[in-house]
Amino acid sequence: VEVVLDSVDVKQAMPAAPFGLVLPLVLRVISNSCLPLQKVCARALVILEKQLALGAEVPECLVSEVFDSLGVALLSLPPERNATQAAMLAAAKHLISTEEQLARLAEMFFAEEELVRGAVIAALAQVQHNERFLDESLDPHAARAVLRLGALDTSSASLAKETLEVLGLEADDVLLMELIEYASQKTNLSNDLQDLVAKAVAEVLSELEDPTTSATALDMLTQRFCEDAASRITVARCIERVGGSLQGETLVIKAFRFLLRQGLSLCSGGTPEATELRDVLLAAGMTLIEKHGEEHASVLYAAVEQFEDSAAGAAAGESARLGVAVFLGALSKHLGAEHEKVAEILPRLLQRLLDTSSTPSVQDAIVKVMPPLMKQNKEQAAENLQKLLELALGAKTNEVTRRGAAMGLGATVKGLSIQAVSQHGILDKIKEATENKKEAGVRQGALLCLEGLTLSLGRLFDPYVVSSLPLLLQACSDSSRVVQTASLSAAKAMMSQLSGPGVKQVLKPLLEGIKDKQWRTKLASIELLASMTSCLPKQLAACLPQVVPALCGVINDQHAKVKDAAREAIDKVGSIITSPELKALAPELISALTDGAQFEHITKEVLDKLLATSFVHHIDAPSLSLVCPLVQRALKERSAEMKRKGAQIVGSMVLLIKDSKDIQPYLPTLLPQLKVTLMDPIPDVRATAAKAFGTLANGLPEDMLGDLLPWLFQMLRSSESAVERSGAAHGLSEVLMAMGMERIELLLPDILANATNRDAAPEVKEGYLGLFVYLPVAMGAVFEPYLIEVLTALLQGQADDTTSVRDTAFKAAQVLTKQFGASHTAMLLNPLEEGVFDTDWRIRHASVMLMGQLIEQILRAHRIPTQSAELMFCDVLPKEWRCHMLASLYIVRSDENGTVKQACAQVWKAVVQNTPRTLKELLPALMKRLIASLASTNREKQRVAARCVGDLVGKLGERVMPELMPIFMNTLSTGDAHVREGVCIGLAELINATTKELLTAYLDDLIPAIRQAIIDDVETVRSSASLVVALLHNSLGPRATTEVVTWVLAQLQEAEVEEHGHLFLNGLEQLVAKQPQ
Repeated sequence: VEVVLDSVDVKQAMPAAPFGLVLPLVLRVISNSCLPLQKVCARALVILEKQLALGAEVPECLVSEVFDSLGVALLSLPPERNATQAAMLAAAKHLISTEEQLARLAEMFFAEEELVRGAVIAALAQVQHNERFLDESLDPHAARAVLRLGALDTSSASLAKETLEVLGLEADDVLLMELIEYASQKTNLSNDLQDLVAKAVAEVLSELEDPTTSATALDMLTQRFCEDAASRITVARCIERVGGSLQGETLVIKAFRFLLRQGLSLCSGGTPEATELRDVLLAAGMTLIEKHGEEHASVLYAAVEQFEDSAAGAAAGESARLGVAVFLGALSKHLGAEHEKVAEILPRLLQRLLDTSSTPSVQDAIVKVMPPLMKQNKEQAAENLQKLLELALGAKTNEVTRRGAAMGLGATVKGLSIQAVSQHGILDKIKEATENKKEAGVRQGALLCLEGLTLSLGRLFDPYVVSSLPLLLQACSDSSRVVQTASLSAAKAMMSQLSGPGVKQVLKPLLEGIKDKQWRTKLASIELLASMTSCLPKQLAACLPQVVPALCGVINDQHAKVKDAAREAIDKVGSIITSPELKALAPELISALTDGAQFEHITKEVLDKLLATSFVHHIDAPSLSLVCPLVQRALKERSAEMKRKGAQIVGSMVLLIKDSKDIQPYLPTLLPQLKVTLMDPIPDVRATAAKAFGTLANGLPEDMLGDLLPWLFQMLRSSESAVERSGAAHGLSEVLMAMGMERIELLLPDILANATNRDAAPEVKEGYLGLFVYLPVAMGAVFEPYLIEVLTALLQGQADDTTSVRDTAFKAAQVLTKQFGASHTAMLLNPLEEGVFDTDWRIRHASVMLMGQLIEQILRAHRIPTQSAELMFCDVLPKEWRCHMLASLYIVRSDENGTVKQACAQVWKAVVQNTPRTLKELLPALMKRLIASLASTNREKQRVAARCVGDLVGKLGERVMPELMPIFMNTLSTGDAHVREGVCIGLAELINATTKELLTAYLDDLIPAIRQAIIDDVETVRSSASLVVALLHNSLGPRATTEVVTWVLAQLQEAEVEEHGHLFLNGLEQLVAKQPQ
């Protein structure tokens, strides 16, 4: 699979036939994406995105599969979410051509995960750039309803609203019907989606402002509710939302009567679904009363009475009777204290509350509407308080009535105010009741009172919770089962209402209690700790990091009851996990937590399963409480495999959490251990830890990471070991990339300054240079603006006196060449060509090696064998670039340093198979480079070019002399001083290398040019020219010398040269000095 994917060119669109063969493979890889296959999945995503953007043709039958596969990858491969979303945007922009395909994309919005919904809205926003939409052949109305839902979703609201406006999609009756169809046909929607549909129906109905449409919509909703049980919950939520916007008494009463007579009667049963439906219908009735009670209170009250008096009311089930009680209580606020019916409501509610046939759900619903009634008549409320307290703590009170009285006590106190607790000595009486050793019912009643007070008062009861803990701890160990059950129920209620400070106050004594030597105290503390699973999500996230380790500490207690209770408590934590994937793994996670410390293979197996799991749901706080301790243990293991797995899970875990605050309590222990792992001697472990840090920086606010960034920079300068500096460099590159380009641009000047500072300590330079081993890979194409500057700095690093600095700089330069060689050849070429002629041989050597690697990358990118390539005749680069590279290499083959010369010869041999043929093609460009090099102020460049001239003439004298000599002669006459000097140096090498016959043939052309150079106004040119004459004398005899000297002497006698006579004399002196004795 990897071989096939690697063979796909992402720079040009594939023809239809081969793409039709490759695409199914790409989609199969994407749809089976998981962390172990991350690399191949990432490649598949890039191919899909680029090919779609380039206009590759996708068969109609595969369009839906494209979106389905991307939807899977979006959730199962968190590290590649950006690539997945990019592919999805490309598909929406370039692939969709029909309304059916657009509707298929919109349908993906109905996923449970907010992440998928956001991605779908982003993809739908690309429709405005779709060619079919622009030429009006694609109707965007297929996405209108979903965009309306997205406009109400916090994660995508602004983009969805903007898209609706750009596409010109306005509300109308058709849209309303579509949304109602969503409500009735989508049967397994999450609560979030149900709410979105309900909000959208209500919003569109409100925008239309048409009573007839409102009546039609209400009729459709009530009809759908009665006909289809599967969609009742969503339809009920729509009725709840619509109720607030209904206009006119007729529609309000119609909706209210439906709830009483039909809606509530259809949600009988004790299942969670029936209870949820009942609660939504009750909320719908409360919405009607809240919005329209002021105007229609009497009519609504009459509707309740009529229902009670009717045969339907007499035969009504529990839910309908509950509705009557709740609605009566809610209507009392709008009827007014003076209304004749108000006085009747509270007694009726109390009678229903204390009735032995009332169920807990009926009692709880009644209690919610009692406080306003109690507040209206505080004297009567005080009397009721005493009666309810007596009933709750009475020895002979019926158990159902006892519970109703206890719950009513809390509602009464809420109506009177929290001060009633102390004014009436309620807690003292409760405490006294718990000490009643004879009657278990009295003790049960006391605990029920605590539960009732907690549920009604909520966080207002926080100050009394700590003082109530001893009562609960004592009751947990009670000999009576009903008292134990009541204590756990009260504890659960307390925990569910606690505030953040309240949790801290409760947690401390319970954690101390779990360490107590008395097993009964331990047992009670464990049971109360287990009840903390009922805390609100925010408080649960704060307490579980302490609760789970404490429970694990007593899981192997000597006392069987303590051990069993601890096991049961941890199981309870596992039972409240909401992520289905982790819920399925909960037993194994718990087993690893409790037994994994002794048996490493248990932990290893669970880590493997976590890594192999494709997550499509967020990880919640209970999941983290089981996973994080395991990960921390894995990071502490000696095994490299365990540490690598632990670091990998940390990275993936952060991308799957819904609220970053859930993981915050674990960071003080996870981050230090991950830092240790980043410094591991094994490179693979360091690499995994570095990626984990990058993911943390990407998924969490910077303030949660503590001192991570300063610490990484500190370790980058570490004098301890190269391993620490390498780990810090890798980690820092991932973190900087995650923090964004602005941060990189801010820090890069300082990084380069430290990397090139000659006065800095070697370890500092090595650390900062090492950052570029990893940063280009992490940044990818966005590193382009810094490419030349960084490569130049790395080449300068080759001149450093410290071997480790040079090695690190070269390794980083290799990474740049490998990463960008094929895609940014021109940018890399200039610094490398400068480097091959640098004055420092180590820079020349590194530049030659890197140029060889650059050529190799280019050849590989075009799938040309690197061992038998003929670069000059491979159309992999513009011919000018090929000539530049080969000319530079050929010149440097004449380098005076043996190491550079040998390296260059090896590179030349790898890319040139036929040197004469290549030189013939290369000669014009080579001569141009030679002249430029001979003219350089860089003496090393001049010397190398001159030696190259000699080498070239020695091998190809007859072939190159006709080309070479005219260029030399012309340049010697017209070039500037540096050029003239360089030509003379080159001529000296040429004379040494060529034959006497060739020199004789060109002597007549050479002498006039040399005569002018002998009297040049620049000293170095005259000196070099006199050397040429001396070499000619050695090779051809006195003819050359005689002609030049004769000409100079003749010129001295001319009057016109009087003011330049010193140049002639100096030239003559140079000639005499250079002549052989």
